[in-house]
Amino acid sequence: MEPATNTKLNVRLEHLYHHGARCIALSFENDQVLIACAKAAGAVWSKTHECWYVRNSEAALNAIFISFKGTAWVDMDGLRKPQNRSNTPHAHERSHPAESISRSAPTLPSKPEPVRTITTAVDLPKGYLETLERRRYSENTVRQYCSHFTKFLDHFGGRDPEAITEEEINAYLLYLVNERKVSQSMQNGVINAIKFHYEKVLGQKRKEYWLERPRKERKLPHVASEEEVLRLIGATTNIKHKAIIALLYSTGIRRSELLHLRKSDVNLDRLQVMVKGGKGKKDRYTILSAQLAVALSAYLITFTPNYWMFEGPERSQYSANSVAEIIKKGCKVAGITTRITPHILRHSFATHLMERGTDIRYIQELLGHSNLATTEIYTHVSQKSLAKIINPLDAILGHNQLGTNPLLKPKP
Repeated sequence: MEPATNTKLNVRLEHLYHHGARCIALSFENDQVLIACAKAAGAVWSKTHECWYVRNSEAALNAIFISFKGTAWVDMDGLRKPQNRSNTPHAHERSHPAESISRSAPTLPSKPEPVRTITTAVDLPKGYLETLERRRYSENTVRQYCSHFTKFLDHFGGRDPEAITEEEINAYLLYLVNERKVSQSMQNGVINAIKFHYEKVLGQKRKEYWLERPRKERKLPHVASEEEVLRLIGATTNIKHKAIIALLYSTGIRRSELLHLRKSDVNLDRLQVMVKGGKGKKDRYTILSAQLAVALSAYLITFTPNYWMFEGPERSQYSANSVAEIIKKGCKVAGITTRITPHILRHSFATHLMERGTDIRYIQELLGHSNLATTEIYTHVSQKSLAKIINPLDAILGHNQLGTNPLLKPKP
């Protein structure tokens, strides 16, 4: 049975006119987890209006729903009311040309998805959020750590974490596995959030306590065939969508890395793409198809992006959901029934390179893997390596002493 939504955590969205532009104001109680979610959605604090806000756009609205999902209920009633500019703060401000944006409100879903929360508002210990920010953890990591740790504290009734014993911590992890049925990645995320407090915030040594991690799963990545990749690229007539699919496969970059690509990061002359601040905050170069470089030149002329290589409404960053939807629709048009995602295109890039004899260490650099063992998984899905193995059934049938093939029906 689904647990009831906790109405204590509520984020109210309202119209806001700020610095000559339409914005969305986010109103909620002073809670550090909610603040982290707001920042992850791209919101900034306004001293004038004393609230968090984002520019009014469909992409920004989607980012809010994604960021607060599982943490708080997003109330959009305020956005459904027509905005009266005369009643908004600082309505006398005139719009500056550099700040002018579309005057149309974002498209609101007819039935907003209820965002279910499991926890109550529990304050983070002093220094937890500050240490995360000081160490420059990504916004997504900050949001996940804060969410995991507040749920952990809420489970123990908001007790001082220093009073929680090692046995109680491990009992909590057992509860997550047996009762909540969380995934291995979720279990690891909870452990990381707990360890962060004791090791990084309190400065305890690792040997002072011990948390058992789940056994690591070894799942082979799914790979699209070369024919499926070509069919997928050719399934759309939209030059922008075609460029996005082809760039993901041609470079092997992650979806998040694609969204953060700037125009200046793509060197069409040298056929290189610079990935800045990839996973682990590492920069790297990857390769670019010569034929795709020609198509990208045409795309840049047609769409004239301002800053980001791929931009959404109002020159904002392209959304992750839009990229996934492009591939999903492309597969449907192309009649591809196997599952293909942005990350599967990355797997396919690496596997196809390996099948064509590219040195594994080059592939490691292109993918940005710190450990060669991570890249070695593609040796297990490469058809070229499997093709070298003679099947034992073929071997014994080739030296068949019976004179007949037992797989075939005997002739009458």
